[in-house]
Amino acid sequence: MIRSCLLAFAAACASWPASAVLIRPDRDDAEYLELASRYTASIVPIAPASEAVVVAPRWLLVPASRAPAAGKPIEIAGKSNVVARVVPHPDAKPRTPTDLALVQLAEPVEGVKALPAYRRDDESGKPVVFVGHGATGVIGKTERREDFRARGAINTIDAVTPQGLELRIKGLDDASDLQGALVPGEEGAAAWLETDDGLFLAGIYYGDGKDANRFARVSAFAGWIDSVIAAPAGGTAATPSGR
Repeated sequence: MIRSCLLAFAAACASWPASAVLIRPDRDDAEYLELASRYTASIVPIAPASEAVVVAPRWLLVPASRAPAAGKPIEIAGKSNVVARVVPHPDAKPRTPTDLALVQLAEPVEGVKALPAYRRDDESGKPVVFVGHGATGVIGKTERREDFRARGAINTIDAVTPQGLELRIKGLDDASDLQGALVPGEEGAAAWLETDDGLFLAGIYYGDGKDANRFARVSAFAGWIDSVIAAPAGGTAATPSGR
């Protein structure tokens, strides 16, 4: 069953337009919509199917390949703000964990809580919630429905690399109750990790491997995030390799 489910998922991904959140065939879509409603407080849509995450009052973490241009007005929590500057990671490259940029806003964000970076090195085996916008459909099927509503899903971090996290798409017998899958086009989707200390940003979706969603490992980039935010405007941030 697991192999057939994974093969169907791969076929579905190949035939889908970019941007989609796929759900289990045996779960109600309303459950995914409700889950997302609990995990969107720090997410800012910057395109119909791409997200940024508020990581400090004036800072967003986004895919470098999708970062808005400096000077561009964007709407956050119903209020207009302006992109003051964009700081790509020095090794930024599309569809890799380093496809990251920090966006500084002209004004502090109001009404949106910043999501702190996860900093421990124990992500393996932990469940995370991720949220995406765009089309939706069912894992293993090619039909889609475009409503651009936020949907949340749950999966487990199955593998960890120095800079990445991998969430494998599992057969129904092994899947989490609200397992979902992102399809390329949802770059920037956040993976939330809940601990006794609260919610943390564990990953930023950048693309797929074989039968898996791949996320940048935020703990590996926490030092870079800190240095950019701490640097004076116009200054040069250090590029520490990790925590």
